[in-house]
Amino acid sequence: RQYKKSSAKNKMNRPVLTLLLWCILVTWPAARAVPEVQLGSGKLLGLETQVGNKTVFKFLGIRFAESPTGDRRFSKPQASPLPNTTVNASSMAPACPAVITFLPADNEDEDCLFLNVFVPSISAGGRLPVMVWIYGGAFSAGNANAYDAEVLAADGDVIVVTFNYRLGPFGFLSTGDSASMGNYGLWDQNLALKWVQANIRHFGGDDTSITLIGESAGAASVSYHAISPHSAGLFHRVIQQSGTYLAPWARVMSPPRDAAVRLARMVNCTHASDTLVDTRIMVDCLRRQPVSAIVSACGQLFTDNVMTDMLDYLWLPVQDDDFVPQPDHVRKFPGPIMLGLNNHEGGYFIFEVLKVAGVHPDIWTKIYRRDFYRDHYLPFMIQTVYTDTTSNDTSQSMEDAVRLLDCAYRTPGSNETHVTQAELEDVYGDQEFYVSTTQYLLGEPSTDNVYLYYFDHYPHAQGGETGMNHAADLPFTFGFTGQLGAANGFPENVSDVDLTNPNQPVPLWTSVTWPPYTKGDQYYLVVSPSPGVTSRLRADKMAVWLTGVSSLLQTGQVDNTEWNTCLGHTSRGSHEMTLSFAGFSVLLLLQVVWGRLN
Repeated sequence: RQYKKSSAKNKMNRPVLTLLLWCILVTWPAARAVPEVQLGSGKLLGLETQVGNKTVFKFLGIRFAESPTGDRRFSKPQASPLPNTTVNASSMAPACPAVITFLPADNEDEDCLFLNVFVPSISAGGRLPVMVWIYGGAFSAGNANAYDAEVLAADGDVIVVTFNYRLGPFGFLSTGDSASMGNYGLWDQNLALKWVQANIRHFGGDDTSITLIGESAGAASVSYHAISPHSAGLFHRVIQQSGTYLAPWARVMSPPRDAAVRLARMVNCTHASDTLVDTRIMVDCLRRQPVSAIVSACGQLFTDNVMTDMLDYLWLPVQDDDFVPQPDHVRKFPGPIMLGLNNHEGGYFIFEVLKVAGVHPDIWTKIYRRDFYRDHYLPFMIQTVYTDTTSNDTSQSMEDAVRLLDCAYRTPGSNETHVTQAELEDVYGDQEFYVSTTQYLLGEPSTDNVYLYYFDHYPHAQGGETGMNHAADLPFTFGFTGQLGAANGFPENVSDVDLTNPNQPVPLWTSVTWPPYTKGDQYYLVVSPSPGVTSRLRADKMAVWLTGVSSLLQTGQVDNTEWNTCLGHTSRGSHEMTLSFAGFSVLLLLQVVWGRLN
């Protein structure tokens, strides 16, 4: 566009305009420079934010893999080249499609393999420890965008990386053969870790001090990386909040091909009348289906499963003898390991998941009946721990195992016709989280590098539940506790306490020395307004599961007076119920960032 020359009138107004502009400039705050990072032959332009009196630079929506669409669906991810131009990294990228509708994201797209980097302001040449976060969601929901890590980065003085990985069948569809091997979500995570290892130094991060941390399915993912040869050397410490790869919800319990075929039938990629299914043709057909059709079918499959198989999730990691090795080839992680459990892990699942999933109301009438509890609920719980049994096992040993659990978890107010919600929640929480975590801990070599904490805090603002439910510790992890953290005098922000090393007393909070967890002592740190160290977490219930039930299934007998009383047997012994068998913000704890830590 061409402009005319200024007239005399315009010239007369120029001093007024100049004065106005000068007033604006001196009264407006100085514009902040856009943070940028040189990456490859290009650069990333982020954004700056203030957290209290600290500055955090955020670089968002950074691509680390090619779009996993088309022929790349149901395939390992392919690394994306570094940018060769200037890239705007000031907004979140889309989340991966979730297939469980009670955890929706605002913006989803199959092209979703992006990561975010949160960097506290540091002086030139500094090298900060790095924390890489893996979100949970039963491997079927969740996204990195839900976890703004600016507070964690600022208060922890660490660089935090979050990333997306594929969910549901997009990340975990397996046919049990080469047509679709599965574990694609784990491969996505692995590629993100490789990106961090290769590039985090450009953000001021120390690539020799990387802590991998996750919650629930994210924690199970962390432990999968700890044992996988493909992730060796990509990180140096692990923190697992409420989960390990041994958890029954962290691995496929039934042949994965069955779920793949059920999904294919729902989107007309095979038919119920097909006696032989060519898995390659079936998977190729699934690659051509719209995301919406697959997500809708998965929602129906999830609801059907809740009605018939409790919470037996379908899209989970599988032992592929590649990323997930055979048990006798599991790698022992050489670095420090921290695990944590909440005091009410089972509450979220029984009280919320079934309700929000839109299950038919009849399930509530049924699930509280003691005959259903004995005939279906407890056998299913046993079968997920002892996978060589079946939930329809009618043997005397299974019947006795059910009777033992029924007796061990009785609560005031229960009777012979109905169970209490506390019974359902306690059994579920122990079976889903405590048993597998105890097995994991006892399977680790005796070192001075394994630590366990127990989050024993009740945030009153949480609602009707009576404890720290599954995932209720996340506000403490990321520093968004608000009124939750202040309840009962609990430190509102993890940074109020700096655990620089778990072997040192905790300053500003209390003088507690946190000893490692060993098979003999089994010490753990109690995180509460009155913290302390004790040993043998839920020892009586763990003994019931890992000694009593195990012994009944294998030999039909137990050598314990109290257990035999439960079973109506003559006492065969008087041994105590002990675990002598073979077989917050939490940033307070997270700032254990050992390497900063070590």
